Amino acid sequence: MNMPIQPDQAVWGALLNACRLHRHVQLGELAAHNIFNLGAGSIGYYVLLCNLYSDSGKWDQVIKVREKMKEAGLVLDPGCSWVEAKGKVHAFLTGDNCHHPQAKDINVVLEGFYEKMKEAGHDGQDCGCIDDEADRSKAEMFCGHSERQAIAFGLINTAPGLPIWVTKNLYMCRSCHSLVKFISKVVRREISVRDTEEFHHFKDGECSCGDESYWEEINNKR
Repeated sequence: MNMPIQPDQAVWGALLNACRLHRHVQLGELAAHNIFNLGAGSIGYYVLLCNLYSDSGKWDQVIKVREKMKEAGLVLDPGCSWVEAKGKVHAFLTGDNCHHPQAKDINVVLEGFYEKMKEAGHDGQDCGCIDDEADRSKAEMFCGHSERQAIAFGLINTAPGLPIWVTKNLYMCRSCHSLVKFISKVVRREISVRDTEEFHHFKDGECSCGDESYWEEINNKR
């Protein structure tokens, strides 16, 4: 690159983010390579590279980047969702759905929705399907998110027709958003999810956030 100044990590980081937005993998890899050569080990740059690969469908590369993150001791904050049922607040951590007393029932409910979504013509990313080894990272990013467990728990432990309120400490991914829209239509319940970016109110298969305009704004922030 010809520049009047020597590019630093901020310049390369801006380029990496632009490559993610436009799915320019080769140039994005060059930017990431220069960032890491400069000794910039911020977790944010690894996340940007993961997002570039995932948005481009290169899940094998996502796995490799996440392995490098683990080797470097970089850990993302676990997603946590809270839901109220029967007068008590219950918390659910991402990837920790095996230890809850109702874990089996929760998983049965979610699997039921995944099957119904597939029957309705939704793709694997929305349905939470894991077809091969390369998709394990996809499962971490799209299929084990805590709001899913919280909503399933709420459906099991509240009366039919009652609204479900969930709060989450991270932003809601597009896959989970599609799933909750579908759930709200199937069970005919209002479901509200408050994440770090938006108050999502789902009703009859629609969301108050405006969908496409919202995701465009989120993509520009990531």
